[in-house]
Amino acid sequence: MAVQKGVSMMEGIYFYWVSWLAWAFYTFISKKTTQRTWLSMSILIVIICMPQHVKMGDLNISLGIIFGLLILSYMCFHYRPGKLLYLFILTTFLASAYTAFDIFTIYDPVVLFIAHPIYLAGISFIFAFFLLGTIKDRLIAALLGLIQGECFSGIVRFWLVGKAEIGRMLFWDAFAYVVIAFLVVGLIKYVLDTAFRLLQPQTNQSSVPASSWPLITSRRQLKQLQRQQSIKIDAQ
Repeated sequence: MAVQKGVSMMEGIYFYWVSWLAWAFYTFISKKTTQRTWLSMSILIVIICMPQHVKMGDLNISLGIIFGLLILSYMCFHYRPGKLLYLFILTTFLASAYTAFDIFTIYDPVVLFIAHPIYLAGISFIFAFFLLGTIKDRLIAALLGLIQGECFSGIVRFWLVGKAEIGRMLFWDAFAYVVIAFLVVGLIKYVLDTAFRLLQPQTNQSSVPASSWPLITSRRQLKQLQRQQSIKIDAQ
């Protein structure tokens, strides 16, 4: 396979690793559901289309970024109108920050103390992490912002230089970094939630039915359940 001029052979390798691992997980490990089949097929389509480009003169557009945008947009169809508007505003700000930094590095590349994709992924992660609720919503917002930012940046670079590529390999690495970051956040949250449940005082757990333990999310709820149990005992 030919390597494009100015592109490192290592660029894109993190995306391939993450995407193939995700595809293998949803295909062979995850429970057999309609959502699992849909996700597995979507990941495979993006992997196949990623190196393919549509040429519009000196502007190259990756098919993978087009399909990725369609898939993420479809995942937002069930959102309420207010939430969709909030998501649109957030991703527009995120894309603007992505574009501003990406164009700035053309004129002053000395700011790149670490790899370029890490900066781009960090911008998307920080914006999405602190402004949305669930981890799934944050991830969708971050990835949509990345795609919009890459499109905006490509248009500006095409206007400045006369040629550009939308869906560069460094973009796909940033895409992979964002996914990894939110997986780590989700894992930490799961470990902390599990540890909190396990560290509940044994004396408190003994007076509450075992079937109610998974439903206990705070000490206040735990005390309420204990009070209800004591009232029942006194009544008897």
